Amino acid sequence: MAEIIKEKDALKSYTEDMIIYSIVVNRRRSLPEIRDGQKPVQRRLLYDMFEDGNPLKLRKSASITGDCMGKYHPHGNCLQADTKIFELNGNIRTIAEVYKDGKSIEVLAIDPVTHNIVPAIAHSFRIGQFAEKIYHIQLSNGSEIKCTEEHPILNSDYNYKLAKDLKVGDKIYAMYNNKNTNIEICNIFVEYTEQVPMYDFTVDKYENMLISTNDNIFICIHNSAIYSAMRPLVNPWECKLPIIYGHGNWGSIAGDDPAAERYTEAKLTPFGYDCVIGELKDSKNSVDWINNFDDTKQEPEYLPAKVPVLLINGCSGIAVGIVVDIPTHNLVEVLNVTKLLMKDPMADFTLIPDHCQCCDIIESDWKEIAETGNGSYRVRGHVEIGEHHKYPAIFVKSLPNGVNTTAIYQRINGMISNKELPMVREVIDATNNNIINVIIQLQKGADVNYVKEILYKKTDLEKSYSVWMNVVDGIEPKLMSYREYLLGFIEQRKITKFRTYCNRMQDVRTRLHQLETYIQVLESGEIDNIINMIKKRKDTDDAPIVEYIIKKLNFTDLQANFIIHSDLRKLSIGFLNKYKEEVKELKAKNKMMEEYIIDDSKIIEEISNELDDIAKRYG
Repeated sequence: MAEIIKEKDALKSYTEDMIIYSIVVNRRRSLPEIRDGQKPVQRRLLYDMFEDGNPLKLRKSASITGDCMGKYHPHGNCLQADTKIFELNGNIRTIAEVYKDGKSIEVLAIDPVTHNIVPAIAHSFRIGQFAEKIYHIQLSNGSEIKCTEEHPILNSDYNYKLAKDLKVGDKIYAMYNNKNTNIEICNIFVEYTEQVPMYDFTVDKYENMLISTNDNIFICIHNSAIYSAMRPLVNPWECKLPIIYGHGNWGSIAGDDPAAERYTEAKLTPFGYDCVIGELKDSKNSVDWINNFDDTKQEPEYLPAKVPVLLINGCSGIAVGIVVDIPTHNLVEVLNVTKLLMKDPMADFTLIPDHCQCCDIIESDWKEIAETGNGSYRVRGHVEIGEHHKYPAIFVKSLPNGVNTTAIYQRINGMISNKELPMVREVIDATNNNIINVIIQLQKGADVNYVKEILYKKTDLEKSYSVWMNVVDGIEPKLMSYREYLLGFIEQRKITKFRTYCNRMQDVRTRLHQLETYIQVLESGEIDNIINMIKKRKDTDDAPIVEYIIKKLNFTDLQANFIIHSDLRKLSIGFLNKYKEEVKELKAKNKMMEEYIIDDSKIIEEISNELDDIAKRYG
């Protein structure tokens, strides 16, 4: 057969492929969903904790992340024990050695926005899984990467590819003597083995680090984000209303890393259970379900969130060609605007960010931000002026989101060393139990207000923030206005309520059908004849009894089978009045549910009352 060669524009082909790739990655891993405000990994973590059966009971974090990885989020991103980790101090150790040491280390990472090499902290080294299939990726410089099939490796075009998707001839990112170079993949083979421990790690913000190969050439690998995805849902200085309660060392406002997942525990907070996922307990059919990655289980496509979580707790991240930066907002203010839009979708409103700590939000065009989902604003941490040991002093009492006390302390000390702040005597970080107290002691006679303005100008005591409300709506990411997001939430909430009432009504009608069958058979006087037929039959064939019941009582085949398979005790005449009372109650419930299903205003009223109750309890 003759070979057919098709000409195709390489640039056009690359662009088309990247569009498809970005849509898939952004939807499945990177961006929050409009319907519940969660990224996929967060949703899967919360569902795994809920599915455990006792979501308000503490579990080991390692158990949660391992369970989540095995069932729902297969991005274990694990490396074999002999992988060489390059530390910023020049040491090179295997990942197994770093794991045994149990400490965080300084490494090099790639900034996904600028593509610059930057210092970073790698922590929470752990055994991510026990693998039975290991990918061996042999490189043109004679080195080899040994990892799980889902491990992302950075290509020369700064896009990640999973190990299982790599091909011979692909060029991967490499760095030699601080310069970019290319290494080709010359061979790939899969080793099948028995439960080999594979190691994982976490690098906050950048989610990658450089590892060492032969000839001092470094390549870039992605980390697993399951454990690191828990932290922003735990700490009150990172999350306006924590969804997960963390027990143990989950880091600090000083910038300390959390302990390894084998040392910490977690459970859902009352807010997380009540307002984000708890409705699944009453009606799992109120949301859509999809198969997990290996088609062995089902997971919710979204959670039945009762509040617009995305605006309340905010979100940040970097996807393929897209940045998401959504600030935190006050719960009561968000719920009030939601109720306003339920009455009038075109009503004017303004929502101003409300950081996790008490800060001053510097004026911006809030209406423009709300109407476009894009803009910028500045935030100032709170400071107090007073005395410390008879010297004038500035006391830092709060910081903008994402700023820690160690960074402020080190920045001010650096300015003192560089003679930029000669009027400062000493900086003391007296922060304790995550209550911020950085003391800046000044020289006698120093102008306190002048120093304060310098600190705002040259440190992160005052910080600029961008707003990019990129959200997955359907299958594609979209830059949404606050109005679009809240109207989308309201519509989704109405659908969830509608489905919940439909499911409840179905349960009520099923029970009514059963009770009416019991009542009819008990009032017919045929119950003794039916019981005698069952007692006297000489085989296991139900057909003659089913035919008798259908003929005598005008029952359906389903009703007849229900009767002969019922508990004999439930066919007692003593239960008749009880059945009749229950039927009255169920008919009233059925009528009420029909009204809610038919009349949209009743569902809207219930959602409004629900938001009022949540505002009282958690606002």
